[in-house]
Amino acid sequence: MPALDANPSSGRNTHQQHPAITTFAVLATFLTPFTIIPYVFINRRMTHLSRQLEQLAASTNVMQRNLQTLAREAALRKELDVVRNELLLLRQNSEYHHTRTESSDVAIRADLLKQSSELRQTREHLYSVLPQLGLSLANIAEFMHEVQLSMGMTSAADKHGVERLRDLALRLYKPPHAQTHR
Repeated sequence: MPALDANPSSGRNTHQQHPAITTFAVLATFLTPFTIIPYVFINRRMTHLSRQLEQLAASTNVMQRNLQTLAREAALRKELDVVRNELLLLRQNSEYHHTRTESSDVAIRADLLKQSSELRQTREHLYSVLPQLGLSLANIAEFMHEVQLSMGMTSAADKHGVERLRDLALRLYKPPHAQTHR
């Protein structure tokens, strides 16, 4: 060991023989695989995750478009339902008014038929009474004429009144409907 002590400069010399760059190179050679291998794996994983993220973004965009389309369709369906309900209400209202109008028309027709029948009966009754009234007026005119003759009143003015009564009696005895039907 003394030989080692004898040359104390030789220990420094070996340390000096290995400069810092060599130490760094040796350390870098051993440490580089420990840093590069995880970097390569992480880089691959990041690339893979980036692709997945891009795919997810694309599918999210598609889903958003689909969701917007579905929302528009839902809104249109709601509008369509509202329009259908309004149309149904209009149809029901129309049917109600149509039914009401028909029933009103039926009632009016029945009333008109009833009034027409009553008018016909009244006319027939009147026309059946008119000849009797005409005979009665003719008898009255005859009576007035006899009274005038018996009293000696043969003036033209009184005679004219009796003639008008006779004409009226004749018209009543032969009603217009009897003359038109013959």
